[in-house]
Amino acid sequence: PLHPDVHALARRHARVYVIEQNRDGQLGERLRAECPERAAAIRPVLHYTGLPLDAHSVTAGVLAHEGAPVTEGASR
Repeated sequence: PLHPDVHALARRHARVYVIEQNRDGQLGERLRAECPERAAAIRPVLHYTGLPLDAHSVTAGVLAHEGAPVTEGASR
């Protein structure tokens, strides 16, 4: 089970972005299973290209969820 602080964090925020370096998004699935009332607020940002995680990948993923335009060099 996840720590109670994780549940509190999910309740406290309108959106919770889960940054994961795998294709399946296992942590996000676990969060949705343990906090089903917040499932719609939990959004995955997945990075599984085999390259190290970088700031651009994270910000591009978040901006895509927010419907904002992603500029190619904005976070580099």
